[in-house]
Amino acid sequence: MNLPDSAGPTPPGRPGPTQPGRLALLLSSLTVDFLYFLATPLLLALLILASRAFTRPKLGRGLLRKFGLGLKARDGSSPLLWIHAVSVGEVNTAVPLVEALRRRSPEREICVSVSTFTGFTVAEKRLRGVSVIYAPLDFSFVVNKFLRSLKPQALVLIELELWPNLLLCARRKGIAVLVANGRLSERSARRYQWGRGLTRRLFNLPTAFGAQSEACRERFLSVGVEPAKVRTLGNLKHDREPSPLVARAPGIRQRLGWKPGETLVLVGGSTHPGEESTLLAVYGRLRVRWPQLRLVLAPRHVERLEGAELSQWGATEPITRWSSIRDGSEISPVGGILCVDTVGELEIFYAVADIVFVGGSLIPHGGQNLLEPARLCKPVLFGPSFHNFEMEGHLLLEAGAAVCVENAAELESRLAELLADVKESERLSRSARSVTERLGGAAVRHVEWIELFFPKTA
Repeated sequence: MNLPDSAGPTPPGRPGPTQPGRLALLLSSLTVDFLYFLATPLLLALLILASRAFTRPKLGRGLLRKFGLGLKARDGSSPLLWIHAVSVGEVNTAVPLVEALRRRSPEREICVSVSTFTGFTVAEKRLRGVSVIYAPLDFSFVVNKFLRSLKPQALVLIELELWPNLLLCARRKGIAVLVANGRLSERSARRYQWGRGLTRRLFNLPTAFGAQSEACRERFLSVGVEPAKVRTLGNLKHDREPSPLVARAPGIRQRLGWKPGETLVLVGGSTHPGEESTLLAVYGRLRVRWPQLRLVLAPRHVERLEGAELSQWGATEPITRWSSIRDGSEISPVGGILCVDTVGELEIFYAVADIVFVGGSLIPHGGQNLLEPARLCKPVLFGPSFHNFEMEGHLLLEAGAAVCVENAAELESRLAELLADVKESERLSRSARSVTERLGGAAVRHVEWIELFFPKTA
């Protein structure tokens, strides 16, 4: 596949690619389509496997809408900014950006696309008044249908979601494509470097990159992005305010029969396979010494719970599913273990917690968002694999605002120390909050950067 080189950002109001350039982009799109069609049998097999022969319906939800079914065409009389956020994490990241854009230009129309059912659900909850759609499948005829219907003036991709046809088709139409909150890990950068010329061409199709940090900017340059295209704008996740939903935390504790000062709550947030069984084993041993301890497990992908997942965790006590008591009004005492099997409520349970362990870190995954519980003044623990949030992790550790554990044994030991030493737990909480307060401003910088390509008067 021969992707054309990018000629750099096209200033607003200036013509897009020349006729030969558009032809090269079209030929590249057709090549991508051909490769997708060749891979279709394999992709279908993977879908069947991932859905366990379609017994997991969430994986198929929104599929027809990803082909553009039911997509309403705009007349194009008002400017539209299309923001693409893949799933829950990216949607939450997009929230401060959308809020800042709406404060700056209330008349500007914004559309947010997602790729997953859970992302769609959270986007509808968190982004009131914003049109939420499923993102197109990356076939050129599908992407072009979306572009014709939406008529966007610019497309913003949250973090890094470089689908070839989406980039090629947008470039053919002269639509600015901006990578906001751009993140590229060291490991991913090394992998991309194997592609050499192809990688360089792919990464230069976007108009501009707003990198989370100087380290990310350097990695974008290392894979061949033109230096003039990359700015360091900071991390939008640092600008997130706690969700209004956290106000429900005291009421939830009361409903669960967990009285402050009498009950200690350990929350394992965004956990991955293998971490739940580890936390349950640690909890079982700690509870011998602290019988008032309660455990909340909030798996990263709740669809895992549709099968026999819970029975494989090795719990020695009954596990109560939050969905079974969530909508009740009466007190539903939970004596030990609660599993959060709903979408978009993790932050509420971080607010309920006395101590938080952030998952995806005891296994070689790279960790999940460390700032969510830190922002809520919670003592935070995480494992050695946190390269997805490397800067945040090191900031918390350097400030003495979090604890990094190497394994299950150390996790148990450090939890025991915090449970026994209330003053140390409170110190960690205060330090965590102070770190999050020092970070910020990325949303304003992103808005000013976006307006270079999509002015308020567009």
